[in-house]
Amino acid sequence: MSIGYEAAKKKLLQLGVDLWEYRGPNTIHAKSAVLDDQLALIGSFNMDPRSQHLNTETAVAIPDAETARQLRHDIDVHRTNCDHITLDHLTGTDLSRPSFPARAKRSFLKLMLPVLHAQL
Repeated sequence: MSIGYEAAKKKLLQLGVDLWEYRGPNTIHAKSAVLDDQLALIGSFNMDPRSQHLNTETAVAIPDAETARQLRHDIDVHRTNCDHITLDHLTGTDLSRPSFPARAKRSFLKLMLPVLHAQL
């Protein structure tokens, strides 16, 4: 997970974004999103100033309803290997409690966030 994403996750959820995090079995540094069933986004771009100004990140925005529909289908196929992230999940009131390593990672990131955020 990127530090920028971890910091923005709660705000994204509060804005009504439907978040799903892929947990494997394989991973790739890529993201995809469908906005309003009209725009398909695919790329490696992170939501932070470092990606915008320093890193070599790319993203493609395709304003086409059919492409957005196909991407939504591909996303839906992979949801069986994803965790649906909710505000309850972030606040710890979700009954499906994350594993100890996941909780330890999240706690470490929360502790390091002020230091790392200064580097973004």
